[in-house]
Amino acid sequence: MKRPITAIILLLFPIFTATAQQGCIHFKELKSVQLSSLGSTEAEVVFVSNRSDLVIGALSIDQVDAQPQQRNGLYEYRVRLSLKTSNGDWHRDRTFNVGIKNTSIVERYKKKSIEGGRGIRVEAIVVEHPIAMIERTQPNALHINAAEACVVFQSLLVLDIKSSHPQLATVSTTTSPGGLNEYQVVVKLAQLREGAQLLVSAKDGSSNVLALDVSGLQKREKRTYEIVVQRLGEDIRPVSLKQQYVAIRVEPKSSIVTFDGELLPVTDGTTSKLVPFGTYDYRVECANYHAQSGKVTVDDPDNTVWLNVSLKPNYGWIDVLGSSAEGGSVYIDNQLVGTAPYKSKEIKSGQHNVKVLKPHFNAFDQMVEVIDGQRTLVTPTLSANYARVKFLVGKNAEIWINGEMYGRGVVEDTFSAGMYNVETYLDGCRPQSQMLSITQEMRDTIITLATPQLITGTLRITSTPIGAEILIDGKPSGTTPVRISKIEVGEHNVALLLEGYEDYMTHVIVEEGEDAQVNAVLNVTRQEESPIKESENIKMIKDEPSNPVVADKERDANPPHQEDAAPAVANKGKESTKKKAEREQKKVSSAPKTKQSNLKKYEVTIMCNVPDADMYVDGHFVSRGDGVVPLLEGEHVLEAIAPNQKHFKGRFEVRGTMTYRVTMQEQLTYDVEITCNVENAKIYVDNRLVHISSDSIIPLSYGLHRIEVVADQHIPYEDMVDVESDTTLSFILKRGVSSEKNLIITIGDVPFKMVYVKGGTYRMGSVWSNDEQPIHKVELSNFYIGETEVTQALWRVVMADSPVKVAWSSSIGIGDDYPAYRITYKDALAFIERLNHLTGKKFRLPTEAEWEYAARGGTKGDDFKYSGSNNLNEVGWASGRLSPVRKKYCNDLGIYDMSGNVWEWCSDWYSMNYYNVSPMRNPQGPSMGTQRVRRGGCWDNKESACRITHRDYLQPSNPSNFVGLRLVMEADEVRTKN
Repeated sequence: MKRPITAIILLLFPIFTATAQQGCIHFKELKSVQLSSLGSTEAEVVFVSNRSDLVIGALSIDQVDAQPQQRNGLYEYRVRLSLKTSNGDWHRDRTFNVGIKNTSIVERYKKKSIEGGRGIRVEAIVVEHPIAMIERTQPNALHINAAEACVVFQSLLVLDIKSSHPQLATVSTTTSPGGLNEYQVVVKLAQLREGAQLLVSAKDGSSNVLALDVSGLQKREKRTYEIVVQRLGEDIRPVSLKQQYVAIRVEPKSSIVTFDGELLPVTDGTTSKLVPFGTYDYRVECANYHAQSGKVTVDDPDNTVWLNVSLKPNYGWIDVLGSSAEGGSVYIDNQLVGTAPYKSKEIKSGQHNVKVLKPHFNAFDQMVEVIDGQRTLVTPTLSANYARVKFLVGKNAEIWINGEMYGRGVVEDTFSAGMYNVETYLDGCRPQSQMLSITQEMRDTIITLATPQLITGTLRITSTPIGAEILIDGKPSGTTPVRISKIEVGEHNVALLLEGYEDYMTHVIVEEGEDAQVNAVLNVTRQEESPIKESENIKMIKDEPSNPVVADKERDANPPHQEDAAPAVANKGKESTKKKAEREQKKVSSAPKTKQSNLKKYEVTIMCNVPDADMYVDGHFVSRGDGVVPLLEGEHVLEAIAPNQKHFKGRFEVRGTMTYRVTMQEQLTYDVEITCNVENAKIYVDNRLVHISSDSIIPLSYGLHRIEVVADQHIPYEDMVDVESDTTLSFILKRGVSSEKNLIITIGDVPFKMVYVKGGTYRMGSVWSNDEQPIHKVELSNFYIGETEVTQALWRVVMADSPVKVAWSSSIGIGDDYPAYRITYKDALAFIERLNHLTGKKFRLPTEAEWEYAARGGTKGDDFKYSGSNNLNEVGWASGRLSPVRKKYCNDLGIYDMSGNVWEWCSDWYSMNYYNVSPMRNPQGPSMGTQRVRRGGCWDNKESACRITHRDYLQPSNPSNFVGLRLVMEADEVRTKN
């Protein structure tokens, strides 16, 4: 039965007649919920108060709890309402009269549209000393920063002033000349947000809290307010501020906590914040875990509110097992992760693509589901798919298959079914290429490949006089004049021989489709005097055969004609004396022919200072060392050939029995074999281009020679070589280019080079992995980047007296030229800060976009898989051990070791999806994150991790044995060279 209205009036009567005391009640609606215990015409209001003596009255009250329930230091009054009046009319709007027994403190709480079946919680806080705020702002001359504003509070009370946002304001306190407490609050405009407030209350907590909206403050603005007591109460008891700490404990300890939209710092898995009473949203997240969100209510004035959050793992594992897959390469989401049998590390839950590739077997490709905290077993069954094929090619040509040399002439091997690019190569020939499809049915098939076609040019040879015998590379090739229409391109040695004339030797370069020419003018052979000058001498020889006289004079008086017959290019290795003689024999003019029927033979004793010299007369071998030779009278040609001696050639005349002495001189020309790692390199010896091949030897005289080696896309080599014996000279050209804009900077006694990288536009990313997609356009400004990773020598000289200590292990690698490693992201920043202080420059870490652009070779780079090559072994270190810098080829910009050796920190936070939102010009990476990007792979990785486009990440605080750094500097920071 409902109470009449008169009952309510009588109930409230003592309040209005009580002793006058002043205070106020503040109402705040907390929440409204559906209650299944109520009917559609009923509602419930719960008043929560700091007083236990409230009096509540309202129309159509069914019930009021006589004894309020105490909860968390507050008191709850439950009021049951009937939404129908006594005359049957609906009335859902209510006004509640709330007062305190035996006082005059009465306030009204109005609630419109109370709905049936719902419960409402209302905070009713009684304040004995209500305060008010009166603005007293006047023009002033306060000098404050242009980025700040100022609010001044004045009061007889001791005030407590807080800001609604962290770091919004700073408070300083003084006493004004009138005895007022004055609080000067400096507001930082950069921290202003919509709804920013200053919260003001009495220090002892016995007053209400005033909120001043300061979000509209302007720079240098000053406002002044006076805080006064509205009503004074006799019963003065402190009322605590309605604030409390909320503490959150998370697992894993590296989780990120967002509380009421604010990112809280987490230390060892815990964080806390002092907040006003209320309900707040929170979110806890961590990589590879399911994020958890929720709400927490802070309403306990005496106890910290604890929130424990343990995230559930958002990862599992994939195990690839099975005998047929053993040894196969395992790919997860198109990234090579290992070899079967394989057990993965933690991998994100959800769908993943698993591939197993094994030579000569059909690929396994399947989507698998990874479930939280569980191992997913994959047992591939791979079926054989190969054939054994023999390839044949003529002229013992090289056979290359898919860019790899397999052998010469004949190659027999097992090949997986598929398409193959088969090429054949031969020096001086145009290579042949064809695409072949190999199927499982082609077992033991023989395939004949096209022989490389000879590349030819035209050579015209003329001489004055004509009729000279032609030797091309030692082979007879007709007589002059002649036009040879098909001769192999390249460099050839040409010799012209004509009786009565000196031998003519030269070399000529034949190019495809062009006429090369040799136009020779032959010199007449110098006529030498006969070794026997007077007839009397001949008579003396006849009369006294036992005492022969020397027919020849000393060489300084009558030197016989000699010439150095060593060829411009000889075969690799030394020729035997006999072979040299046979080759030289082709170049010797025959002795003049005479009528033999009228000529007499005389015994001629030939003597030589070299005992093992081979002696030839008129082109015929006559003796080894000294000997007696019967010769017809007349003119003859004698040659002497011996190892390590200059070739001797002379003419003499026989007029009777005689002795002919030969004095040979030590040969001062040595066979020098020259090799180079670049196939098409040009070798210049003393500014003369020489031809080299895999079996070429160059004769060089004793002493110093200038050697210059040049090749496209390689750094030229130049040096002086001292030739003292037969030797081999091997030249290794390094890839790269030299730029005048490069900088050499020296710290202490340690120099390091910064390579200039001209800015430009390129397409970043690849299709190899999801986080390398999409491929997108990036435009970069000019910058400098380190020629190598930061070395241990440079690290030591910069960090000599730094508290940052890095320990390197001899089992991994220690040395001045080794890259520094075990470098955390924080260590890298500390190093750069000290380096900038020492040099006055602004070094930094590269952005991820700058790193990839430099690794590609900038605007000059080819589309290589690794930095400078498609063959990692040429340019980088992986699957081995740490190595010194600059031991492999550089890329097209002259930068070393960007693939392998050590991972290199980038300045970007890592985000898998960043490429979807990356700006085009100078992207800097995400604005926040938990992992930093690292690039380039390391000495302990598989080759796939060393790809130019491969992305990886690491906790910034992780001191890994595999991570170092490379420096970058803005191009416009450089004014002069160091």
